[in-house]
Amino acid sequence: MYDLDLRRLEQFVAVAQDQSYGRAARRLGIAQPNVSRAIAGLESEVGAMLFNRSPRGVTLTEAGSRLLPRAISILNEAEAALAEIGEPGTANRSVRLGCSAGLVDQRLPRLVTSPALAHISIDIFTGTRETLAGQLIAHEIDAAYCLIPELIHGGGRDLVDLHFERTGYETLAAFAAEAHPVHRDARGLGDLAQYRWAVPLQMSVTYRFESLFFRAGVAVPTRGLASASLALLAAAARDGAMIAILPVDYAKPGLVRIALEALSLPYLVGLLTRREPGMLPPVMAVLEALRQI
Repeated sequence: MYDLDLRRLEQFVAVAQDQSYGRAARRLGIAQPNVSRAIAGLESEVGAMLFNRSPRGVTLTEAGSRLLPRAISILNEAEAALAEIGEPGTANRSVRLGCSAGLVDQRLPRLVTSPALAHISIDIFTGTRETLAGQLIAHEIDAAYCLIPELIHGGGRDLVDLHFERTGYETLAAFAAEAHPVHRDARGLGDLAQYRWAVPLQMSVTYRFESLFFRAGVAVPTRGLASASLALLAAAARDGAMIAILPVDYAKPGLVRIALEALSLPYLVGLLTRREPGMLPPVMAVLEALRQI
């Protein structure tokens, strides 16, 4: 009969998911030698090697592959038991969440104030959808909360290496200061090339912005600013006479939406996760809270 240590199981799952002792140690906030000792102890307990080690990282052995889903199930059950008796237990750890910059100010305040996450530490990393997907594949973050173009993920299609789960929608549109001449003079896309624009620093947004004009056969406007900061984009429109691409729900006082339907860019909002047999309970709790937003 095995006398399995939950901490060892937790470290085993982290190494399996991150495919690296070092990344798993950083995620769990412990020294790498401690992780190595825990895995060695677990291998001694179960009587089998759990990982194949190479200079490129670690992969699960056949025994490790059999143990992983059961280890995750054990940890989930332990987490549920601790929650029922009101003890934070193993929930007090850091979850690394990537987020599109446009969602931080709008939606994450409701996440970090959720009572269900009171015992979970969350590290927020912002970046473009492309950057976050790369970090997720590299096991540098645990999950991502992103804007996804409908033209890429229409109908809930998945990325090759990641799973996308739609949780909502977002529309980006063009805004300018109330006194900006664009509100008076613009009758179509061809009237907009003379103005400077502030555009979110995300590959899909930049591409879609430029392709709107290219497909219409008119000159593409000059991009005066590209930034991941919505506050900076809004300031460039309000105080710098630029036209800014912003989420409709983010509209700030002093900015007015340009009344051209062609400038509406629909996006899906959703969760990106790795294709794995399971994940640690704190990550699952954060994802469930995001689904409720």
